[in-house]
Amino acid sequence: MRSVFLVSRRIAETMWWLGPLLICLAIYWYGLKVWFQMDDFAWLNLATRIHDGQSFLDAMFRPLAQGTIRPLSERLFFFIGFQIAGMESAPVLRAVVFATQCANLVLLALLTRKLTGSRIAGFAAPALWICNSNLYVPMAWTASYNQILCSFFLLLALLFWIRFIETRKWLWYWLQLLVFIIGFGALELNVVYPAIAALYAFCFARQHLIHTVPLFAISAAYTFVHRAFAPVQSTEIYRMYFDGSLAASLLTYLRWTFGVERYATFKGWLVWPHQAIELLVGLSLLVFVIVMLRRRQWLALFATGWFFIVLAPVLPLRNHVTDYYLTIPVIGLAILGGWALSKAYQRGPVWFTAALLLALIYMVPSAAMARGMTIQYYMTSSKVRTFVRSVARAHQLHPKQTIVVRHVGDDMFWAAWWDNPFQIFGRKKIFVAADDEAHIVPFAEIGSLSRHFLSEQETLAGMRTRELVVYELLPEGRLRNVSEVYRETLARDEHLSIPKYIGFGPKESEVFLREGWWEPEGNFRWTSGRSTFVIRGHQTAKGQLVIAGSCPPQHMAKGPLQLTVSVDNQKLPVSKITSGSLSFEFRYPMPASALGRPSVLVSLEVDRTLEIPGDKRLLGLIIASAEVVH
Repeated sequence: MRSVFLVSRRIAETMWWLGPLLICLAIYWYGLKVWFQMDDFAWLNLATRIHDGQSFLDAMFRPLAQGTIRPLSERLFFFIGFQIAGMESAPVLRAVVFATQCANLVLLALLTRKLTGSRIAGFAAPALWICNSNLYVPMAWTASYNQILCSFFLLLALLFWIRFIETRKWLWYWLQLLVFIIGFGALELNVVYPAIAALYAFCFARQHLIHTVPLFAISAAYTFVHRAFAPVQSTEIYRMYFDGSLAASLLTYLRWTFGVERYATFKGWLVWPHQAIELLVGLSLLVFVIVMLRRRQWLALFATGWFFIVLAPVLPLRNHVTDYYLTIPVIGLAILGGWALSKAYQRGPVWFTAALLLALIYMVPSAAMARGMTIQYYMTSSKVRTFVRSVARAHQLHPKQTIVVRHVGDDMFWAAWWDNPFQIFGRKKIFVAADDEAHIVPFAEIGSLSRHFLSEQETLAGMRTRELVVYELLPEGRLRNVSEVYRETLARDEHLSIPKYIGFGPKESEVFLREGWWEPEGNFRWTSGRSTFVIRGHQTAKGQLVIAGSCPPQHMAKGPLQLTVSVDNQKLPVSKITSGSLSFEFRYPMPASALGRPSVLVSLEVDRTLEIPGDKRLLGLIIASAEVVH
C-alpha cells in the first residue's frame, strides 16, 4: 500500500512539472516546425554584412529596427543559427525558443508556488499563461523571441531577488543584478524590472525597498544611453501619445487578455458569447482582487501590478496596439488566476468546481485561437520556404539575368519579399511584375513600394534581349518559368503603360531614357549636363515628382551645384546641392498640364559638369530613381 502511495506521489510530482510543458507542446506543436518569414530575413541578412571584428560589433550593437538594440534575442541569436545551418537553421532556432519557454513555465511554477504556498497555484499559473491566445506570435514567429527571452530574465531575476530577501545572502542579490543587466540584451522592456522588484518589496518586505535604488539607477542609465545612441523614431506608428488614447488602448488590451472575439470574427463564429466570456472572466478576477485587497492579501496587488507595470511602456503607442505585447504582462494575471484557483480549492468542492469551469471557459477558446493562429503561421512559412528555395534555384539557373515574379499576393509580399531573403544567396536583380502592385496593401509609414516592381515595358525589353526571365508564383509557393508566354502576351499589347516609378540601375530602364545618360553602375546611372526621360503623369491634383540620387563631393570644389528640373519644358523650382546635401531626395510639384497624362518628358539639367582624370565622360549627377507620387 505504501509503495502504491509513493508511486502515485511521484507521478503527481512528475505531472506537476511536466503538465504545463505538455500543454505548451499540444497548443504550439506547429510552432516547432515553422520556417522563416517577415523580419526573420532581416536578421538573417546581418550575417552577410559581417566581415571582421568591427563589422561584427556594428551588426550586433548598431540600432536597427525602430531604434532597438537587442543583441541576444535577435542579432546574436540569428547570427549563431545562421553559422550553424545557414538558411536551414529554423529548426535549431525554434528548438531554442521552445526550450526557453519551457524554462519560463518552470520558473513561473516555482515563483507562483513560492508566492502562494500552493502547488495548485504553481501548476495553474503556467497553464493559464501558456493558454493565453496572445502568446501565439512569439511561439510561432522566431523574430519575436525577444518576448520569450525577456520573460526568462524577468522571472529569474525576481526569483533571485526573493531568495535574497528570504536568506539575506548577498550572493542572490548579485545574481539578480547580473541577470537584470543581461536582460537588456533581450528587450528594452527589461527596464521595468526595478519597479517589479520594488513592488514585491513594498508588498512583502518593505525594509528591502532601499536595495532597489541601484536597480532604478541602472534602468535610468540604460534609458539615457539608449536615447543617446538610438535614433529618434519619427514614424507615426511608433509615436507616443499621452492622451485619452491610453484608456482606449488599455481597454483593447484587457479585451484581448480575457477573450478571443477578434478570432471569432475572423473564423465566422458568433461573437457575443466570446464577449460574454471576456466580461465574465474579467469581472470575476476583479472581484477576487478586491476581496483579497480588503483582506490585506498583498499578493493581489503584486500580481495585478505586474500586469500594469509591464504593459505601461507600450500603452502610449496608440498606432501600434499589438497582441504579442501582452506576452509578458499576462504573467501577472496568470499568477492571480492560479492563486484564485487554489483559494477556491481551500473553500471546498463547489467553489473549486465553479472556479475551474470559469478557468476552462477562458482557456479552451483562448488555446483554440493560439493553436489556430500557430497553424496559420506554419502554413504561411511553409509556402515562404518553398518560394525562397524556388528563387534560389532560379538564381542558379539564371545567375546573370534579371528575375521577375508574377502573381505575388499581399500575404507573400510581406511574408517573403519585403525583408529581402534573396540577398542571403546573392540575388540582387529580382522584381515583382508591375500588374501585381495593385494587389499589395502599402503601409503609410513605409512609403512607396514602387521600387520592388518592374514595368511591363522594361520586362518586355529585357526578355527580348534574353537578359530577363519571368516566373509565375504557384499557390503552393513553387515557381514556373513563363517567359515565352508572357513575352508573347506583352508583345501583342500595343498600349503598354509608362510606369510612375523608374529605377535607373536596371539595364531595362533604357526604354524610358532619352538623351544624356551613361551606362548603369550598380543601382544608379550618371547624368550628363542635360538628361531626359519619360514617366507617367500624376493622377491627382497634388502629385509630386521625387528625384533621388547623390552628388560626388568633387563637384563642390567650385561651390554649390544647381539642378533644374523641367516637365514637358515647364521649369520647376531650382534645387541647390551643397556639401551638406550630397545625398538628396528632391520633391517637385507636378504642373497641372501633366495631370492624367500617360507620359511626360522630364529633363534634369546641372549648371556644370565634372571631369574625372582618366574618365572621358562629362558627369552630372548620380540618379537612383524617379517617381511620381500622389
